[in-house]
Amino acid sequence: MTVSLPPIAQLLVSVLNDSMISVAEGAVVKICLMMNGVGGVIGVNVSYSITGDADDYSGLASSGNIIITTDLSCITINITNDSVIENNESISVRFELVTGATLSPTTNDTIVINIMDNTTVSVSVDSSVTVYDNSSSVELCATLSNDNITFDGVSPTLSATPGGNATLGVDYSLVSMDVIPNVPGCGSVSILNNGTVRGDRLLTINWTIMASPQISGNRISLDTELTDINIIDTD
Repeated sequence: MTVSLPPIAQLLVSVLNDSMISVAEGAVVKICLMMNGVGGVIGVNVSYSITGDADDYSGLASSGNIIITTDLSCITINITNDSVIENNESISVRFELVTGATLSPTTNDTIVINIMDNTTVSVSVDSSVTVYDNSSSVELCATLSNDNITFDGVSPTLSATPGGNATLGVDYSLVSMDVIPNVPGCGSVSILNNGTVRGDRLLTINWTIMASPQISGNRISLDTELTDINIIDTD
């Protein structure tokens, strides 16, 4: 007499998350693996690796093994909320070799986590300064609303569009329209003494912030859009 035994169910590991997740800095990402209804299995582990252009996370090494001891096992990745204004980044968590079971052919073997940078800062410049026309220059400085903020890559620049009744080349001169080449920082406008009585003059500077290409969105704003430079005639 031949006794037929029921087939042994194949142990399958499935990833419950979608293949792409978008989160802000400071978020906690939980990725869960599920066995196919079989609990108490010993010796099932899944190797993983993390790649991508982001390194501001914690909770998992860049590669390792996840040991599954219940029908549901989860891993946690903490996304760092830093003080760096940078472009959005991403990391990919790839599940590779499974020991003691099989990775389900219908599951996502790679989870892409898009990290959205949410750091913001505003820039301020003196809104009004007074200078005599026998001065050599006037210094203008840009400050940040948060001194702890840094920029990934090149710092932004404040570019000037001059206006008012002061005359370029007679009352003032600009070496470059990028008056403040690095924010935070200072730049200067040269004040010229023309030797004639012209009366007081007003030089207005409309500021435009030029952010680095890698900084997307409106995370850098201007608190001061216009600076008045009052030039007092001494002739």
